[in-house]
Amino acid sequence: MKSRLIFLFLSVLIILLLCSNPAFAINGTPHIIYGKVFNADGTTPDNNSLETHAYIINRPNEILGKTSVGCGYELGSILDGWLWFEAGNYITPWAFDEIIRIIAINTLLQETGVVDLFLDSSGNQHIPDLYLAYGDHVGPIASNVMVDDTSHAFIPEGTESIILTAELDDTISGNSNIQVAEYFVDTDPGYGAGTALEPIDGLFDSPYEEMTVSVDISLWTEGSTHTIHVRGQDSVGNWGTAHSASVEVTPATYQFLGFLPPIENEGNSIFNIGRTVPVKFQLKDESGIFAFGGTARLTLQEYVEDMPVGEPLDATPSGDANTGNEFRYDTVDNLYIYNLDTKPLSVGKWNLIVTIEDGDRYEIFIQLR
Repeated sequence: MKSRLIFLFLSVLIILLLCSNPAFAINGTPHIIYGKVFNADGTTPDNNSLETHAYIINRPNEILGKTSVGCGYELGSILDGWLWFEAGNYITPWAFDEIIRIIAINTLLQETGVVDLFLDSSGNQHIPDLYLAYGDHVGPIASNVMVDDTSHAFIPEGTESIILTAELDDTISGNSNIQVAEYFVDTDPGYGAGTALEPIDGLFDSPYEEMTVSVDISLWTEGSTHTIHVRGQDSVGNWGTAHSASVEVTPATYQFLGFLPPIENEGNSIFNIGRTVPVKFQLKDESGIFAFGGTARLTLQEYVEDMPVGEPLDATPSGDANTGNEFRYDTVDNLYIYNLDTKPLSVGKWNLIVTIEDGDRYEIFIQLR
């Protein structure tokens, strides 16, 4: 009997969709996800108080709702209490074995529910009856994970660190404040066992947070590819879905010989603010000969309690030997040199970031007092 009702529902649904909108699958293969939703007491949610959201976990920025084309929720007819989503209407065409997460929220009764489903090749998929429960039972959505402002980074071997950023959003999955954010590389260590990220504003005080952290990649080797996953937990204790960015480690075009005095390569250099700090380094080519590896530029990132603060700044030169934040190359001593003016900077910890035009990047911390 139940299978007949499902078949009838699907038949009616497809007819309605075809009649009302002949092009209801806009961007991909038509694939309807459908099922019934119930309040905690077994009644049918009122249309005005029910919110529905569906997203493929790998693409959390593409979200379908009950008012999206080809999607809906019905009351008072043969489709009473049924919801459906047309996966063919995602901006990016869906693929087999991707996971779709469906979230339902009764805003009036403050009840939530969630179901995850692997997409298959059956043409359409029926989800189990979705019963809501009082309170927030859905974790925050992680999205926009970036490594140095890109989702697929190419980083030269020998790079000390990268800046990881991400967004965590619980506004459509329970609206609880974010309380924990973590990342892990390649292999999932389990919830709560990752490495912490911190909110850019310094406080976990909102259902939406922008996160950042500096990730040490000094031991990553040429030819390796790594995936960095980010996820969050809300104040009720729900962990959300993870989102990721990838990093490919490319060959170091030149051998970086380290920074030269007065900067110590251990990162322990301390300078009085206001003085000029000569930033010097050398490169060698594959033959072991000192080489000019192309234009090099210097930027600075302020750190407070080991966390980056604000945006990187272009270095300011002292005197006329340098132009803008560009190093000059001394062909006599075979070295790059930049006379850094520290007067525009503030007291504290700064990361000096040297970027060569081929993409190689080298970093060192100094302290200003």
